[in-house]
Amino acid sequence: MGTKYKMTQQLKSALLALAFLASLISCSQSTNVPQAIFENPPPQELVNFNPTIPISSLTQNNTSACGNATAPCTEAFNQTQTIKYDSGTYQGDTKTLTGFWDNAIVKTSQAPTSTYGVVSKIPMSALLPGYNVPILVETQNWWGQGNGHFNNGQNSINVQQIKNQMADHVSRGVSGQVMDWYGYESNGTLIGATDTEDIVAQNIVANIASYQYGPEPYKFALMIDKGFLSSASCNNTVSCLNAALSYMASKYFSSPYYMKDSNGHPLVYLFVNSWNGASYNLLFDSGINYQNSKFIMYAPDGFGSGAPPQTDGEYDWVNPTDSANIQVSGSAGTFLIDSGFGFSDIESFFNNAKVYQKDYIVGATYKGFDDNLANWSGNRIIDQQCGQTWLNTFDNSGSYGISGASGILNYLKAGYKMNSVMVDTWDDYEEGTEIETGIDNCMKSFTPTLSGNNLTWKPLFAADPMNSKVVGNESTIYKYSIYVGTPGNTHVQWLKDVTPTGKFPYSISLTSFGLANGTYTFYVQAIGMPSIKNTLSTASPSWSAGQGGANNIKVKITAPTTNQNVSIPTYLVGSATNTGGSITAMQVYLNGVLYSTFSDISSVNTPVIFSGTNQTLTLKAWDNSYSGLSEVTGLTSDCTSLQLDLPMPANGVSTTSPVTVNGATCSAYTLSAMEVWDGTVQIYSTELSGDSALINPSLSLSKGTHNLWLKVWDDNPNQSKNYLDTSANKNVITIQ
Repeated sequence: MGTKYKMTQQLKSALLALAFLASLISCSQSTNVPQAIFENPPPQELVNFNPTIPISSLTQNNTSACGNATAPCTEAFNQTQTIKYDSGTYQGDTKTLTGFWDNAIVKTSQAPTSTYGVVSKIPMSALLPGYNVPILVETQNWWGQGNGHFNNGQNSINVQQIKNQMADHVSRGVSGQVMDWYGYESNGTLIGATDTEDIVAQNIVANIASYQYGPEPYKFALMIDKGFLSSASCNNTVSCLNAALSYMASKYFSSPYYMKDSNGHPLVYLFVNSWNGASYNLLFDSGINYQNSKFIMYAPDGFGSGAPPQTDGEYDWVNPTDSANIQVSGSAGTFLIDSGFGFSDIESFFNNAKVYQKDYIVGATYKGFDDNLANWSGNRIIDQQCGQTWLNTFDNSGSYGISGASGILNYLKAGYKMNSVMVDTWDDYEEGTEIETGIDNCMKSFTPTLSGNNLTWKPLFAADPMNSKVVGNESTIYKYSIYVGTPGNTHVQWLKDVTPTGKFPYSISLTSFGLANGTYTFYVQAIGMPSIKNTLSTASPSWSAGQGGANNIKVKITAPTTNQNVSIPTYLVGSATNTGGSITAMQVYLNGVLYSTFSDISSVNTPVIFSGTNQTLTLKAWDNSYSGLSEVTGLTSDCTSLQLDLPMPANGVSTTSPVTVNGATCSAYTLSAMEVWDGTVQIYSTELSGDSALINPSLSLSKGTHNLWLKVWDDNPNQSKNYLDTSANKNVITIQ
């Protein structure tokens, strides 16, 4: 719009619309409450110290694992088990051993929906930043039925246990589960009556609709186990497989939460590959009735033309190498472990997946493997390496003598497709792959210390119990959460999160939080990467907030006064005193929105523009540690003419981009538009309505000097020039 403005209202509206569209292209707009522009920003303040978080919740069992015998659990999970080996390396032996590779869970009741507790609930997607790939978990819900598996305290057919499991999944950002299924037996034994896994599947179908509150839809699929096909009752017959598929179709495939491919085919995973002889050969039988389903095969037999008919693709699986083991020793003893940590198998899977990008591709992640708690043990071990194996299956550094492209993230970064990622496993306690109890990162207890007014801490890590040459490290920490309480109190309040940098020790200024005078204690909780355990520090020594506290700052507004009917513009006159030091900053708020800011002054006499009734002006003042404030309420004003003010950024300020620009205006008529100009260039435009407005766009400006001014229009029909601008009094600012 030009400086001469005599146009029809129709033309004016058209030009305003074009200007508004242009502004959307040329600059960034923000509806956020504007922030102060300071060379030294005012401190973060605790408006109300209100410790409501129980300290005990920070170390509670926030999983679906069993910490005690409270229902639905029957007992606490015990790492120490006595195993009678029916097959495998130790066939005929009985051993009592402590399975430390399954993380010990705190002895409290389940709280699976809570973000507070012993296991990190940082979403799994944080391990695949920038990629929208669903992360699934493989589940083995056969617990508590005396069916040859040891007792981990769970009763899988208990409906509440399955609800808690799904709640835990969603709280960790899991998009669904692939459930191991033995299911229907051809001897006529119905699944719902006797088969544990199918009772679980029915409970999932009945309740899964209640768990659709995560960022991704939560779904399920069934995985037919080779043990079902090769069982005496099934005997690898096509009639048995057809009966199972028919049963699945009648019970599960029609569910809107059953996993399907892009063409709507229900996906049936098979824990079968070419190593399984007759069970694998069965899948090529021409008499199979697929019930419109598609198979997802166990690698390496799901890609290409050699796969069984009606196969969509394949999934990778944790696979410890039977050879090429190395001997290591740690605090728990001496062990033979897979020297490649299973990554050679992952690399082989990825190499095939790169060729078959049109197929359905499901990658694998895992924390480790140790089957010594299984009565079929082969003494196969993939060491967890204090959480490093888990992280490396997502993003392999290539430090194990193989290609760095063998991690999920590396594969995706190279531009290749993946339909989903499956965690092997959620709850296989016997083969040591479960992540339900969390993943141990070998972090030790630690105590924050005080250095003057600074809280200081340093993370401490122990050696891997299997291999003393491996020590836990900070790559397993997502953030540090700081909590504040008072000595002897059982509750705390969250203060701040600190991002790990690897530079120890960490230190934060306690005066920056604006705590009122009093005595406080602090806790630091190391929040693990997704599904890695959290570690809560012990309480810090007591700290007294007394310098520059709330009682030292007094703020007074002398004009206007409460319930005053004011003219426009009205001048806010106020001052602040600080018996503990100087005043470093002052801010004016209009109805809770920042209006203007001033540095290194203790008094103000500044114009404020508004229109309407029951308006509130607030004046805040800061020293180096706290803010005080004063308010006047119930103000009333009526604009009799078009008014305009540019309170922020102040004239002469030097700051960085982006810059929050405040524009205040009021009129006796309806406002229609406001623009921000930099010299001769319009850099922002917005439409207005009503008789008063406060805009606060955040604008990106180049380095150097800028001359900012405002322009506003109303619909006053009695003036040929119904706009007002501040071009004669530009605010000159410098962008560093």
